[in-house]
Amino acid sequence: MPVSAAEEQFIEAGVAQNVRIDGRGRLEVRELVVNTGVMDNCYGSARVQLGGTEALCCITAEIGETQCPGQGRLEVYVKSTPGVVRGRDMTSRKLLAAQQSFNSIMAHRLKKILNCADPSEFMLEKTEAPGPAAPDAEESDSDCEPDEKAKPAASELRDTGIDYGSLFIRDNRCWVLSADVTIMRNDGDTLTAASIACRSALLATKLPKVIVHGEITGDDGLEVSGNAADATAVPGVTDFLPICVTLGKLGAHILVDPCYAEEQCPVAIYHVGVRPDLLLSSVLTSLMTGSSHDPARYTRPSDISAILKASVSAAKQLFSAVNSQLEEAEGDVTMKP
Repeated sequence: MPVSAAEEQFIEAGVAQNVRIDGRGRLEVRELVVNTGVMDNCYGSARVQLGGTEALCCITAEIGETQCPGQGRLEVYVKSTPGVVRGRDMTSRKLLAAQQSFNSIMAHRLKKILNCADPSEFMLEKTEAPGPAAPDAEESDSDCEPDEKAKPAASELRDTGIDYGSLFIRDNRCWVLSADVTIMRNDGDTLTAASIACRSALLATKLPKVIVHGEITGDDGLEVSGNAADATAVPGVTDFLPICVTLGKLGAHILVDPCYAEEQCPVAIYHVGVRPDLLLSSVLTSLMTGSSHDPARYTRPSDISAILKASVSAAKQLFSAVNSQLEEAEGDVTMKP
């Protein structure tokens, strides 16, 4: 539901003064609350509140067929509760279609953030075409300066994400992990909240030991241990699984963790995947266009380095908040058969 022209001007004027409508500065993230072990009948779960946005993730696991030789996999599913997708004067049918589209796009983007198709190289994917850069656009006076560290080397990203090789069992059998995400409330930046919920739930997940009887073929030769002491964490999550940092460029300024009203302004949105070691793994872009602005002004290549540095700064805040809360809750989550 787009904001009015007056609301848009008010939001943009505040951003220019480094005072956003919720009182934050341009590069401040909202309060983050993480709770794990919130659901039964799953291997790991987490609920995340990022300001007024809330996401829930449940991890289940089963032994299935490999799709890539020698590797397991992570499947991502997203649904949303009524009211997450809003529209003015929309019929129930159109609202349902909009919600289904929202869920599909969220699942696609979340899988890109958590499990890049080619994590060995830096990726920039346009999810909506914003148009060519404006040659005469004004220079940005963003708060961030270019930073070479924000550009990852291909060799540094080869281990991004879960270690899928460790999920392989034998022959064509592997662990198949499913992340079922529910967006419960939407006050903007749902992708960041969902990615943190997935990572926190995966950190809480313990996979049971699989005993392989070599003399027996097929699934009959695989025995899943019921001893919780033998269960192990999902390899790669702690060190290499990214979270999303969402940034917007509104006018000449960059802001992190946009709220819902800010997302409804004509603002270029960037979803940046950042690993725990603060290396970048992916960049997805989308554009919220408005009638009073030229979308091209938001897409100048000269902004990219400043946006990437801002994403690293925001990731530090988010990882710090997540890690401190998970350390306090350590030991509260056990394997759910």
